Amino acid sequence: MATRQRMAFGFLATATSVFYTANGLLLPIAPLYVVEDLGRGAGSVGLLALATAAGSVLGRTTLNTIWVRGRPLSLMAGAGAVVGAAYLTIGLVGSWPVLLAGSVLVGVAGSVFHTGVFLSAAQLAGGRERTRLLSLVSVPIFVGSSVGPVVSEPLVALLGLGGVWWAAAAATWLGAAGCGLLALVTLPSTPEEAPVAVAEPAATAEPAPSTSGGDNLSLISGVGPKIKQSLNELGYTRFDQIAALTPDEIEAIETALKSKGRVARDEWIDQARDLMEGKKPRAKTDRAKPAKPQQE
Repeated sequence: MATRQRMAFGFLATATSVFYTANGLLLPIAPLYVVEDLGRGAGSVGLLALATAAGSVLGRTTLNTIWVRGRPLSLMAGAGAVVGAAYLTIGLVGSWPVLLAGSVLVGVAGSVFHTGVFLSAAQLAGGRERTRLLSLVSVPIFVGSSVGPVVSEPLVALLGLGGVWWAAAAATWLGAAGCGLLALVTLPSTPEEAPVAVAEPAATAEPAPSTSGGDNLSLISGVGPKIKQSLNELGYTRFDQIAALTPDEIEAIETALKSKGRVARDEWIDQARDLMEGKKPRAKTDRAKPAKPQQE
């Protein structure tokens, strides 16, 4: 991975850690706030958790198509701003209806941010590097979620239960600002790598470069001109991207193509790996029905 990509990942990890530290601040505080400041029973604490979970499901369900063509970092910045506004409103107003509505909103925007973390990391590299980054990006999430509860106790002594919501809002906005800044200076919607020298093709393989500057995805059997164009519009222009597709990315692609199961059925991932190794493309008739025998 290039130095620029390492710096971008470090910045992403820092912003993510700050965002989840803000969330961690409220893990031990929210139940106390409901019972002590708002004077409600323990059942309301469970209802609050249910509202946040419902918002998360709603966010993942309704916003899935946005990720197909959007810029994850920009959406993360927007989602973080919404979460911060919700925290600040809850801290200022201090009422049960506002807390309940704000929790649903936090669930929706929080799911957007969480999904964006992994999609942004996936944009930083392809192939094996992508798998490694996707595993590493969970570290700042757990670190922030662990640090937050530790910091919350002295903050309660300093600011009170209501004031911790303000502190969480400030930290959330700081993380969102980091994502927004990163979106401005790096990570275009389509991953851009430094130019790589391509060796002369072996005599047994015939890799034909795409006119768009990436790989010719139409060499994958089952990918015609229209599907290739759709993949390019979704940001997939290279074999290594297809070879490293995650289940979520496969679902997004098949949703956009309106063709469920196509990636597995046509074995895109295996074909992409073969082409990366310099093997011949599969014949377009590999999966065609056998020809009927001619009658004599």
